[in-house]
Amino acid sequence: MPKKFTGSNTKVEAAKSKKERVKEAKDAAEEARKAEIEAKSWDDPVTKKLHSKKDLEEAKRLEKLRRKEENKVLLQDEESSLPTRKTQKFTPPKLESFGAQSIDDAITLLSAVTQSTKVGADNIEKHPERRVKAAFALYEERELPKLKKEFPGLRLSQLKQILQKQWQKAPENPFNQVHVAVNATKEQKQDAAEQIKLSELDRLRLNNQ
Repeated sequence: MPKKFTGSNTKVEAAKSKKERVKEAKDAAEEARKAEIEAKSWDDPVTKKLHSKKDLEEAKRLEKLRRKEENKVLLQDEESSLPTRKTQKFTPPKLESFGAQSIDDAITLLSAVTQSTKVGADNIEKHPERRVKAAFALYEERELPKLKKEFPGLRLSQLKQILQKQWQKAPENPFNQVHVAVNATKEQKQDAAEQIKLSELDRLRLNNQ
């Protein structure tokens, strides 16, 4: 009985090895060709521009994200460092109060509150000297009896001298009241009217009493 052949077939193995080497050579050549094509494409101006544009857009996008995150962190740090604001208590403004003890005071107060400065300017005294005589007569009629009681030993001439001195400073004296010259300007008249208004309001203000 002949013996079985168990050794390797040299020709088959040689052929197989050759085939593998050929395939490896082809694969290597293909890789080299692809690498050469890719290298040439990078030298192409159009390809360079395309890649450069994409890289630039990507760089801009990343920079935008970086700045956004940076600003977010800065804002959080700033908010955390700010002191907590306390709620301020609202204090309502103090209302002024006015009062009138007579009908004349009531009319004066009503005029001061409702009348405009322009209207008041038209009523400013321009000739105080025309009212001095009548105003002094009323003042003398009211004040002279008081002086007689206060200084019973003085003569009438002496009492009138005292009365005359008091009259120089009396608010009833037209010359002590706000007045303007005949040729006063519109602005001067309005300033005088405003002065009268403030003076009357101050006199009738209850807070000052």
